[in-house]
Formats: sequence, structure tokens, C-alpha cells
Amino acid sequence: MAIVATLSKGYFKARRSTTILTTAAGDYPISITFDECRGISSIDNINLSTEPLMDPGSPVDSSFSGNIVGLTLTAVPAGGTITCEVEVTGW
Repeated sequence: MAIVATLSKGYFKARRSTTILTTAAGDYPISITFDECRGISSIDNINLSTEPLMDPGSPVDSSFSGNIVGLTLTAVPAGGTITCEVEVTGW
């Protein structure tokens, strides 16, 4: 995790990413734990990148609990690598 900005009252912005291999077409659940956060107050941004270039699917049902962010990528094609980077505000 990278802390990308320090905000007031003990809050900060953090960024973390995870990579998945799409061996079959379909939906892929993703969870990312922000170890440095005690809690998350908002999901600020979700970035998706792929190799090779392909449709990364659509992130749906994004939510957070404690220091964990969860989401599902829907309609993901097979045969690629997707990197999902999430930026949050936490404390």
C-alpha cells in the first residue's frame, strides 16, 4: 500500500493494487486489504489496466468494511491479466 496524501484529522489517501489472471470468461470477485488503515471512509477511485489490451469488464458492487475493499468485475474475457488499483480515504 502506498499512502499518497495526508489529510486533516488523521485521515489519509491510500492506494493498493492486485493482479488477476483471467483463465476463463466470467465474473471475478476481488478483495483488497489495506493493512495500514484501521478503517476506510470512502472508495475514491478504481483503475483497471490489462495485458494484452482488452475489455477489463465492469466493476460492480464495490463496498468496504473495516480495512477491506471488495468488488466484482463482470463480463471479463478469458486470456489476459487485469490489474485493479483502488484508492481510498482511510484512517
